[in-house]
Amino acid sequence: MSKRVVAIIVAIFLAAVAYLQGKGVLPETVNPNVDGEVYLHIIDVGQGSSTLIQQGDEGILIDAGEADYGKTVAEYINACGIASLKYVVASHPHSDHIGGLPEVLKNIEVEELLMPEIDEKNLPTTRVYERLLDTIIEESITASYCEVGDKYSLGDATMEILGPVEQISDLNNMSAICRISVGETDVMVLGDAETKELGSVYKHGGNFESEILIMGHHGSRTSIHEKFLAEVDPLEAVISCGKDNSYGHPHVEALNYLEQNKIEYWRTDYSGDIVYLIDEKGFVKVENR
Repeated sequence: MSKRVVAIIVAIFLAAVAYLQGKGVLPETVNPNVDGEVYLHIIDVGQGSSTLIQQGDEGILIDAGEADYGKTVAEYINACGIASLKYVVASHPHSDHIGGLPEVLKNIEVEELLMPEIDEKNLPTTRVYERLLDTIIEESITASYCEVGDKYSLGDATMEILGPVEQISDLNNMSAICRISVGETDVMVLGDAETKELGSVYKHGGNFESEILIMGHHGSRTSIHEKFLAEVDPLEAVISCGKDNSYGHPHVEALNYLEQNKIEYWRTDYSGDIVYLIDEKGFVKVENR
């Protein structure tokens, strides 16, 4: 490839990044090329969930919202300068978490897809779930079950699987619960886990303390397990939910819990994409445009 062609490609890429920044897709202040810095992106996918952990040009993606947000997530990942996703986690087989994953798998290089193992009798037969399975086969993606205690690394970040610890027929309560650690900062991502799963994880034991909490089930009252959350003891929380959604998320009980415990929180329906910069010294929220 000639230097002229390379220059043209670079110019097109930079123009695309500038365009996406202007559209609010990518915060201007993100600089993924600084050694030791990890970015936590909670991508606004409406009434769904998508969390991206980035170091340099690699990332871990947990969910990608509904199918019509798949392109949004793929474009966001590209705009971050991520060349490949080391891991993609399909937290549980509900459309507002996995619907957008096929689009991501088709457009981003993925090393391995992880999902919790679900008993055959509880496996869904929805078109959304079947489309994900079809895409895994079509794109020759390596797929594995993740189990409690498994750890996965991304540069200076480590992701540990904390749940589910038992088979539960309700798929929300089969969510992969992920705890990401960077230096002294930990991030808890609950998927749609409700009190039943959180209770079983709490009884199973472990280190749950996390400075940042991605609220379970979009801030639903059904995900407020006070003993578990007391162990997490977050400084800040993020709620991924859609504007004026029909579920009433986040529920007042969840907001009351956060306020009573003096936990600062952010909402994607108010703030759009939410980004944190994390390094060995701590974390800071990066302001979007």
